Parts: sequence; structure tokens; C-alpha cells
Amino acid sequence: MSTLRPIRASNATEMTINYRRNIEPAHTTAKTSRSLAKTTEDRDLQIDPHNVLSSKTNFKNGKSRPSLESSPIDSKLDYDSGEDEIDFDDCDPTPREKYGDPVIRVYHRACKKLGTICMKSIQSALLNEKFSCKYVLLKPNDLKAACYALLDNRFVEQIDFEQNALEYVPIDDIGDVIADSTFLTHVRIASNGLKSEGAEIVCKAVQENKRIVSLDLSDNGFFDSDGKFFEKLLDNSTTLKELYLSKNNLMDLGVQALSRGLEDSATLRVLDLSWNHIRLKGAIAIGCALAKNSSLKVLNLAWNGLHSQGAESISMALSKNETLEDLDLTCNRLNEQCISNILTGLEQNKTLSTLRIALNNVTCTGAEGILKQILKNKKSALKMLDMGKQEVHDTFMPLHAELKEQRGINVIYGIVWHTRRQSLASQTADDDELLLFTCDPLTVLMECMRLQNLRLIDFFKALDVNKSNHICISELVNGLLKVGVPIGPDTLLRLFRKLDKNENQMLDYKEMVEAQNKHRQNVRQALQENVDFEKTDIGKTSVILRKVMANHYIMKSEANDVWSPSVGSS
Repeated sequence: MSTLRPIRASNATEMTINYRRNIEPAHTTAKTSRSLAKTTEDRDLQIDPHNVLSSKTNFKNGKSRPSLESSPIDSKLDYDSGEDEIDFDDCDPTPREKYGDPVIRVYHRACKKLGTICMKSIQSALLNEKFSCKYVLLKPNDLKAACYALLDNRFVEQIDFEQNALEYVPIDDIGDVIADSTFLTHVRIASNGLKSEGAEIVCKAVQENKRIVSLDLSDNGFFDSDGKFFEKLLDNSTTLKELYLSKNNLMDLGVQALSRGLEDSATLRVLDLSWNHIRLKGAIAIGCALAKNSSLKVLNLAWNGLHSQGAESISMALSKNETLEDLDLTCNRLNEQCISNILTGLEQNKTLSTLRIALNNVTCTGAEGILKQILKNKKSALKMLDMGKQEVHDTFMPLHAELKEQRGINVIYGIVWHTRRQSLASQTADDDELLLFTCDPLTVLMECMRLQNLRLIDFFKALDVNKSNHICISELVNGLLKVGVPIGPDTLLRLFRKLDKNENQMLDYKEMVEAQNKHRQNVRQALQENVDFEKTDIGKTSVILRKVMANHYIMKSEANDVWSPSVGSS
């Protein structure tokens, strides 16, 4: 039993009787009321200033630690004045009023004994269901004092620590609170740099407490070696339903360990592994675990790097999984073929209702292909397809309307481009177009690809069918014109000849990489200049290019989200 005990008033017996009479729930267990049941009139909290939070278990090394003998509180802290008395004779006091005062006194006494200042933000949070302590620098004694008042606190069901610089503070105290509290259900400790030691302490504490249903440890600097702690947590916890580990560095090895615990977890409903540098091996491990898991409903894998083999693993998992309802694959380097493989897995899936695939390498034509594939799958349970700000052609709209009418599927997308227009080469160029042709060709091409959500290197690989790492300039020009790049063929030829350093009318992969890297350097340099970005050469080119694209292609803006087939038609 933890020796972290609240400070008691001198009339503890009277407080106990009144507390139980008015607010203690009928289902309270022996553990719930252990501190009050053992309180006597002549027993105040005994604090050892060198080991205030000496508990039964040291979560750092897993060994039992004996409770140190504490000396009674000195007379200076044993308040007997009127201000320390609890007046139970007030007219119809609420349970919060009756118990709230002792909770605050616990905090005040602990602060005084530890030589730290009482924080009003902590004091007010102690009387709420959610104890929130955000953006407050906590020193060791500040945290100890708060933990005194949190243990056995009948108000607090959720604790939320964020950006408190806990990487410099031993968090065994928080571990004691998590393990021993009989009212706590939600734990969030985010952006606090807990690292490996903190991961071990918190995971062991959650395993001891059989009431914790939600654990959020986002942005705490966990590494791949910390995956074993979360594997044990999933193996041993019988109540945990939500686990948030976003913005860590679990990577492949850490996710492989966690996945082993996920396979047999029967309680976990939500798992967030976004921003964890997951690549091939991690994606395969997640896929295998998902195929065997029978409880998970929401899985967030956004901002990783699953790519093709990861997509195949997810596709296999979806074909076998029978519980998943929401899958987030935002920004995972998925091309159109990857997404097609995932949709193939949905042909045998009857539960997934929401799929998020924004910020992946999908062209306007590829977006149409995705909708066509979904239309063919009549058995899919899909109701929401989130493509973010994915730009589409006007030919996308009839497919969207059909999908919504027949299947009730809502699709989120971005700008709609008009396709019934003449190419720039065959129509009279206006002033903006003529001005565009005078800009640096490399900048024009790179900015145009960016605005169309294309990566030039990926496009190059798509056209390089025979995998020779070489492609004819004329083929590359025709391919760009087909996807609607609003640059005339003469300008494109002039650009690629500039990139063709060996002048063999062929572009190789190395030349494309060098061109892309050069553009990135130019962008970084422009952003560092002490001028408005739109006044730099790259910014000016981007502005002109947007005007040209708007004049010839835009049919819908994100502001009004209205599609009209007559707008922009020639």
C-alpha cells in the first residue's frame, strides 16, 4: 500500500462519518475507503521530506520498497486554529463543499511541508472531474504536492498533464497515483519527454489499476526499444480501451513489439500510431496483428511511410478483420496502385465505414479510378472516403453523385478542374500565359507539380514502364500534358532540354533528383530572405501559375464548395 497519504484534519473521525453518510457510493470497495477507515483522531499525515511518496512498489525497478519511518508533523504544520477546522454545521452543504475543503487542505499542507508555493490552477483543478495541468512548469516538489491531493480524490476521474517539463522530474509519484487511485479512468501525459523510464513506470501503473480505460502518451520521445512496455500493457490489461501514442519514434521494431500485444487484445478499441516513422516491417506487423485482432475499431496510421508493401499488408488485414470501422492512412506515400490494393481488401470486409487517404500521391485521374473501384464493390460498408484537399477533374463529379445516390457514401475532396478546354498551345495566350513562359522553366514545372499534388519523381517512375531509369523527353512532355499540366509543349521541351545535361534527348532518374533537390534549395533560400515570399522569383512564378490555372481549369473553389459545369467552359 502506498504511503502517499493525504493530510487529515484534527477532527478526522467526524469528517469520516459525515463523508460516508453523504457522498460515499454504495458500491465502494474496501480499497476505495481504506484511507478513511484507518484514520483515527490522533493520526495526522506523517511526511518524510526526503521520501514523501514512498509507495509499496517502485515502478522504476519493479522491486518492493519498504515504507520509511516518518516523523509526526511538527507543531508548525499541525494547525489547530479555527481556519483549519471543518464546519459541518453549515446549512445543507453539498458533498463537494464537505469534501472539497479537506482536499485543498491536503494540498496546502503538502506544499508547506515541501517548501513549495500553492498553485491556483492546481487547486481549482483538484475539484473537477478532469484534473488539467497544461503548460505549467512543475518542479519535483510541485508534482509531489499535487499527487498527495490526487490520491483517493473522489472528484478526479481524468488527469491531463501537458508540457510540464516532466523529463526533468521523477514521475514515480504519478505512477503511484495511477496505480492506487480507485476513481481514475483516463490518463493523459503528453509532450513531456517521458522517454523509456516514464514509459515503463506508467505502463506498470496502468496494469495495476483495473479501472483505467484510456491512456494518452503522445509526443513523449519513446523509441523502438520502448515497444516492449506497450506489448506487456496490452497483454496484461483487461480494461484499457484507448491507447494514443502519436508523435513518438517507435519505428519498425517498437511497432513490431506492440503488434504482438495487439494480436490477442480483447479490450482495445482505439489505437493511434500516427507520426511514428513506421515503414515496411512495422506496416507488415500491424497488418498481421490487425488480421487476428477481434476488438479494434479505430486505427490511426497517418503520417508514416507504409508505401506499396505496407499497403499490401493492410489490404490482407482488411480482408480478414471483422471489427475495424475507421482507418486513417493520411500521408503515407501511397500511390494509386497502393490505394487500389487496399480497396481490393475491402471487397471482403463488411465493417470498415471510414477510410482516410488524404495527402497521398494521387492524380486527378487516379481519384476517378478510386471511385470507380468503390462503385464495383457492392458489398463494402464504406460510408465516408476522406481525400482531404485532393484535386479532381469535372469528370469526377458524376461518379461522386452516383456513389452518393446509390450507396450513401460521402467523399471529401478539393478543387475541381475543368477539362473541356483547349490546350495552351492551341489557344491565344493572354498576358499571364506569356509572362509564365518567361519564368525559369524549372521553377514553373516544380510549382505546377506541387499545385497538382504530384511528385515529379513518382510521375517519372510511372512513365518509365521498362524500369530503365531513362525516359524520352517527348514521352515525358506528352504524359504531363495528359494529366492537365497547364504549360505549353514548347515550354516543356525547353525545360527538359535544360535538365538534359548530357544532351541525349533522354532524362535519367539522377537528373530528375538533382533538379528536384535544386528547387528545394531555392525554396528554402527564398523563405530565409527577409522579404515577402510572393516577391521572390519562386513566389512570383507561383502567383502567375495560379492565375493561369484558375483562368483555364478551376470549376469549384473550397470556399463555396459549389460545382457548376458551366463555369470555366470554353
